[in-house]
Amino acid sequence: MMRRLRAGTLVLSLLLGGCALTPEQADSRIDRLVDAAISEWKLWGQTRVRERDDGSLCAVLDATELPARAETPGRTAGEICLPVQDGCGRELSSRYCPLVNRYWPGVSPYRHPCTLTDLCVAQRPAGMAPVHTEPWSAAFISYVVRQAGLGWFRFTASDTHADYVAAVRDGLMPDFVLLTTPLRPQRGDLLCLARGPSRGITPDQIDAIAPAASGPGFTRMHCDLVVGLDPARRVAMLIGGNVAQAVSLREVALDERGFVQWEAPPRPGWLLALRLRAARASPLTWRTTIPDARTP
Repeated sequence: MMRRLRAGTLVLSLLLGGCALTPEQADSRIDRLVDAAISEWKLWGQTRVRERDDGSLCAVLDATELPARAETPGRTAGEICLPVQDGCGRELSSRYCPLVNRYWPGVSPYRHPCTLTDLCVAQRPAGMAPVHTEPWSAAFISYVVRQAGLGWFRFTASDTHADYVAAVRDGLMPDFVLLTTPLRPQRGDLLCLARGPSRGITPDQIDAIAPAASGPGFTRMHCDLVVGLDPARRVAMLIGGNVAQAVSLREVALDERGFVQWEAPPRPGWLLALRLRAARASPLTWRTTIPDARTP
């Protein structure tokens, strides 16, 4: 317990200023977006994920969160990193499931079935059937945008990422611009990838992205919010919903120029970023928020 408290204290101590920012980065709308995402991340216990060699994600868990089993894969000193199975993880626990249902209003009548009470942390017990839940990462982004004060007329809120990506591409969300990878991410960017059957889309095929209204063949995507950059370690830190069945923070590697590059499957394959246009009268501030995403 003390170990987790120390780690949390370290993370909170690094939510500070100290870097000269460009007017784009200093925009108060970006501050509000990042603050809203970090506030939700704290409510979820500051969950972290790590990318494995095959491109999949595992949730970084304290050793006390799982039974002490020497054969547990992914165990290192004091921690375990495990893939989280569908119908398990924090999204269906008694503590965190109600948080998911705060994200749905305004984008879908669906609600999570909060009937499980901490039956599993990452892997289902033998004989336990998975509980089907709807993907909620786009609902989370829409909620964060709403909390940041960007109204519906400025953001196409949806439970489908492709809806607001296509809206920016088609000029229907003038507060945002769409940039394809390779790109140098900035704090406040929505960094997006294609997933599932849509993973083959490349950065030069953005015109092929289809919103949900196009029917069952709409483009499956996932977007996270860039909340910090660590140039020394060449990583961007992102917070997103429904990442390892939680609101989680992940690191994305940057190249030597500080760019995110698209990579072919099975790598995540970051396609694009949605970036707020600079406000014309945006005051220059000296504030940034960089969570420490390094695992203990």
